[in-house]
Amino acid sequence: MTSLSWIEILFVFVFLSLSRVGMGQVECGTTPSAKLSCDSTITIVLNQTFYRLEGSRARLLLDRPRPSGSLLNWQRRSGPLGSVTQIVGVQNPQLIIDGTGSLVIDPINQTVDGWQFRYTIMSSLFVLLNQSEWITARLGTEPSLRCEDCRRSLDVRLGGFLDFRINVTGVPGPTHRLKNVKTGDDLECNKYQLMDGRFRFGPVQESDASTYLLTARNCLGNTSLEFNLNVLIDASSDTTGYNITVDRGDSVKFTVNGSGYPQPMFTWIFKSVDIHADSREVECLDSIMQPLVPDSTTALAAHKFQSVLDLGHVEGNMTGSYHCQVANGYGNGDTVAFNLLVRDVPAAPNVTASATDETVTLNISKPCYTGSLPITNYNITYGNTDLNVTAPAGTTILVVRIPELMSKTPYQFAVRAVNDFEQSISNLTQITTLGVPDVVVLSSTNRSRIQDFAECDHVTFDVPAHGDGGSHVLDYELKCTPSEGSSRRKTVSSAVSISDLKELHSYTCQLRARNIYGYGDFSASFNFSTPACSSSSSPQPIWIWIVVAIAVLAVIIIIISIVLYKRKQKMKNSRRSEITEYDTSVEAYAESGPSARREESEAYATTAAARNGT
Repeated sequence: MTSLSWIEILFVFVFLSLSRVGMGQVECGTTPSAKLSCDSTITIVLNQTFYRLEGSRARLLLDRPRPSGSLLNWQRRSGPLGSVTQIVGVQNPQLIIDGTGSLVIDPINQTVDGWQFRYTIMSSLFVLLNQSEWITARLGTEPSLRCEDCRRSLDVRLGGFLDFRINVTGVPGPTHRLKNVKTGDDLECNKYQLMDGRFRFGPVQESDASTYLLTARNCLGNTSLEFNLNVLIDASSDTTGYNITVDRGDSVKFTVNGSGYPQPMFTWIFKSVDIHADSREVECLDSIMQPLVPDSTTALAAHKFQSVLDLGHVEGNMTGSYHCQVANGYGNGDTVAFNLLVRDVPAAPNVTASATDETVTLNISKPCYTGSLPITNYNITYGNTDLNVTAPAGTTILVVRIPELMSKTPYQFAVRAVNDFEQSISNLTQITTLGVPDVVVLSSTNRSRIQDFAECDHVTFDVPAHGDGGSHVLDYELKCTPSEGSSRRKTVSSAVSISDLKELHSYTCQLRARNIYGYGDFSASFNFSTPACSSSSSPQPIWIWIVVAIAVLAVIIIIISIVLYKRKQKMKNSRRSEITEYDTSVEAYAESGPSARREESEAYATTAAARNGT
């Protein structure tokens, strides 16, 4: 083999220069070989392979001048181990030797794919003057990028990897490069990988967010795939919450800084409710809290933002915890808490009252809204009296007893809660002290009914409704004055019944009620008269008949018992008499002679036979 001339070396240098994309570009993948050509006209170089698209043509040139009068011969073989065949004239329509001695292959197709060609130059005496190296013809294809699972815009978490499947094809094998469109720079090959059908880029940094152009290239063409890389940054905040105490009417503003991509959302929460919610009534306070709308979010820098909640002049109903949630759907986000305490007037306390005849007991419950300060004492006003009662720390219900009041008298108590800022509005509680029952008032109708219900020996009537003095009536006392004397009697029922009266008598009575505080006054006197009893015997109560029946039954049982006892005694005496008589006969018989005993035996037998017959 002959050495390369300076012309051949220059050609190779130019070829390598043209095969590169250009100055400043970084090609990754298979390094192009100097022995590879895709031009339609190829000068044979040592161990060279040329690629052409299917259907195209190729023209093989001699790599050195041909001596005058020499003979040119082109040879081919199907592969490195194939047999060598001489190409003469138009032996094969695809292989043509033109007038310059060049070999033209037209068209390039599967038939000639892999064939090898060379030429020989011999003298007129058939002495070999020159012989080239074999050059291989290959059927090539343009590069192709086919992405199966990538999209126009791709999201990757900060520190993660962009990884997707991509099929890169082309003959000869294409090189590739990745260009940052925003900066115009090509990425170094160690920044990403493209092999085995996968593209892997990372770990990504915040500065890697951009539009990228992936280009595959070989000597037959190039193709590109463009995509956007979005670097997802978890939302976070570097703001530290704090506690603040202000007076009612002061201005308050909260500021929170946050970062992340996509842009984080700032959600302000007050007492577990979004401040953008509808207006709502505030517990314990007679006021409506309007929705609080924060200032619009402001961009401070790339991926850095700020939200401001301006509460303006605060009211007591704004006391509580304010939370700002910074989130963008990636990571857990951050929550910044602010605790606002507004010194304010407390709400009115809740008061319940109970009374006896001379004492009122007030149960004062700590107001549900204390103005954000402890309740120090309660102010109680009634009549011309003004009391201040200290509220011990931690007391929820304070019991206050007010003695020495007048019984059965209405009182109004005004109770106010007091803290270190101001006292609340008053809670007005009205209550009447208790006492003995009121006088029972019998109307003319009641009096008429008593007379109508009067019987010859008793009368029953209902006590009309009356004031019980604030305590349950225990019983009633009835004082009646008949013509021959007076008497008192009590009943625990409001249905009063008077018995043991006499017929055709007039009675004058008074009635009064008693509760735990004592007896009330007697009512005005009322009169009634008993009528005459009917001459016909009135039916006896059923219990009398039951007693009579039991007595009769007892008498019958006693009589039967006596008869049975006497009969038993008579039989016992008769038996005893027979035994005595027999014993006497036996003794007499023993003392008498045989004839006498015989007579006695006959007589006894006769007597016994007569008795048995009887």
